[in-house]
Amino acid sequence: MRRLNYCARQRFRDSLAAIELKEIDIKDFNTVCKRLNAFKNEHHQFLYHDIRNAVTAHRMQDSLKFLQAIEAIDPLRVFRLGETSTK
Repeated sequence: MRRLNYCARQRFRDSLAAIELKEIDIKDFNTVCKRLNAFKNEHHQFLYHDIRNAVTAHRMQDSLKFLQAIEAIDPLRVFRLGETSTK
């Protein structure tokens, strides 16, 4: 999976090079990517465990599991997560 992610990122960066972005645009892009990765790493447990469980239960069409997964999510935590992503 990591190899696949690396390949996708590399192809994306190759695409950026093909449209001849300015150096400042590439620096801005790299800054955004670093912030996004830091956010993902900081909130990994919540995003990939709690939220993913709710999505999985929904896809399985198991109403009880979906309801339990949704009820387990703290709405204030979701709200705070949105606040931290805009800083």
